[in-house]
Amino acid sequence: MGSTMFRHVVLAAGLITMLGARASEGSSISFTDGSFNSVASASVFVDDAAMLSWTQTVTTTNTTVSAYVMQAPGRFEVGTAWLSIAIGPGATIADQIAETAFIAPPPGNGNNLNLDTPAPIFTGLTLSPGTYYLVISGGVNNGPFVNSSYTLLGDFLNVGIHTDPGFSVGPQGIVFGAAPFAPASAFNPPFPFEPSALMFFQVDAAPAVPEPGTLILIGTGLLAASRRMRVRRIR
Repeated sequence: MGSTMFRHVVLAAGLITMLGARASEGSSISFTDGSFNSVASASVFVDDAAMLSWTQTVTTTNTTVSAYVMQAPGRFEVGTAWLSIAIGPGATIADQIAETAFIAPPPGNGNNLNLDTPAPIFTGLTLSPGTYYLVISGGVNNGPFVNSSYTLLGDFLNVGIHTDPGFSVGPQGIVFGAAPFAPASAFNPPFPFEPSALMFFQVDAAPAVPEPGTLILIGTGLLAASRRMRVRRIR
């Protein structure tokens, strides 16, 4: 009987650990490059705006949004990114969740994007269920270079997409000559990238987990249930 009680205690503790550990699991959205002989790319100049999107039906905390974006070696142009819940006519600054300036890294490992690490653009976000649009504008020219741009990377052959339950990848595209942050309202509609091309991005999110008090109640309920089962067996 003692070993039975111990086993139920271990099961209760294990469930609490599992619920708390969900926050450390892998990416909620990620892409896999299955073709090392090809790469898709899209140049995004300072007056352009590229859009990547996804939908989630769960609330997430400590969310990091990254993209496979680069700029030529030796250039340090500063780009801008926005996260919005709406695009197209009627979208306003009120639909904007976050905005940041960032410097895209130099090129990585050529056609094998599996060896590259996406550039983090937004971190520490709490996102409610809904559809989100990541809008990226090219780098501002800070040096002697003309027509500088950022380049989004992806592929159009054998692309693998991983999505956790509650996540799905949405439309992608680019608008040329969009003024910043008219990116939201300027998507009218966006031009698609190369036919069948998908630009890679990544969402790392910690699912919202029950409060510690709720976990204690769950554990207490399991222990009470195991105790009732034990009494029935004795009878």
